[in-house]
Amino acid sequence: MQQLSYGTIIYQPKHVNHEDKIIPEHFLICNSSGARPIQLYRRQLMELFQKLPKAYQAFREGDTSYCIDIATTKTQRVTLEVSDYNDKIYLFLKKSFKPEDKVDDPDQEWIHTKSNVSFNPDKDDVNEMILFATFANAFAFKV
Repeated sequence: MQQLSYGTIIYQPKHVNHEDKIIPEHFLICNSSGARPIQLYRRQLMELFQKLPKAYQAFREGDTSYCIDIATTKTQRVTLEVSDYNDKIYLFLKKSFKPEDKVDDPDQEWIHTKSNVSFNPDKDDVNEMILFATFANAFAFKV
């Protein structure tokens, strides 16, 4: 487990769930409020870590136009973005979903969920997160 300023990254080794389905190795990024975690596979997590330094720079410069996709499927999307919320700048990892019904307004194509995690560039060290993700499976309990 890697503690963040406003959340946690948890390693989930490959396992079999209660329906006998094999669940591949992945990471859960949880916020402090207890909303559903954001699930990323190792490749996606490493992409996030590669994008964080530029996102940290955009955050420090107040560039609220910074938004980059980390993972996208037909129905879900995870983005890393600098946002202005209540007159304060934040760096969020956000999860969105696409509604089943066709939406005419392109701004409503993706709807944000409560699953988001805020990063603190002054406290959340990218190198520490990379080390955690790199060696997480080495220390996982093997059944």
